[in-house]
Amino acid sequence: MIKILVVDDQEMFLQGIVMILKEYPTISIVGTARDGVQALEFIKKNPKTDIVLMDINMPNLNGVDATKKIKESNSYVKVLILTMDNSEDSFKNSLRAGADGFITKDCQPEHLLEAIQNVNSGNRYLSSNATEMLIEIFKRNHFSNNQSSLIKPNLTLFTEREINILELICLEKTGEEISNELKISRRTVEVHKSNMMLKTGTKNLVGLLVFAIKNGYLSLNESINRQLPLSPQNLIE
Repeated sequence: MIKILVVDDQEMFLQGIVMILKEYPTISIVGTARDGVQALEFIKKNPKTDIVLMDINMPNLNGVDATKKIKESNSYVKVLILTMDNSEDSFKNSLRAGADGFITKDCQPEHLLEAIQNVNSGNRYLSSNATEMLIEIFKRNHFSNNQSSLIKPNLTLFTEREINILELICLEKTGEEISNELKISRRTVEVHKSNMMLKTGTKNLVGLLVFAIKNGYLSLNESINRQLPLSPQNLIE
């Protein structure tokens, strides 16, 4: 049973989500909160809550700041952002705060269930729109000011080859394209991906990129607004 706290200041939406999730036998709604302060109080009293479904724009304490405080005080609880605010700033701030997933309120119930199941299993989950935003940010960074690298070179968790591959993943290259560009076999590319996920304790490429952001390997700062054609498919290859 997945124990969930739902946090939202809009009563009608909160009750609607509770009604939807109660239809799933594997989910138990253990509480609700109307702002970040109430969420923190609940988690303090119920530290084994599995997932917090967290809105962003709320009074008293917003969802981003509440997420940061929860993650700092309780490594067990996972936070899945569920919001109407799909702006780039809110998305970036949510990742920096330690959110385990990001999905918008206009999602279908089956996609919300998928997000909950993924986050509960220890995976990172980004909706397709959030994944596209992530790729766009990386591409803007790469092409702004003739920037030659997205990766900070003074960090040594990854080998030079792994850094090369991570940069190409950020640029939406497929495994085959990475293989051709670096003149290594496709199998070698997959081994390096697996090694990076093993080193970071992540289970998929989205999780790997989120880890890289949170730990300073990748920058989310951008200096230009450049629109590029995007697809999230290569992140789940």
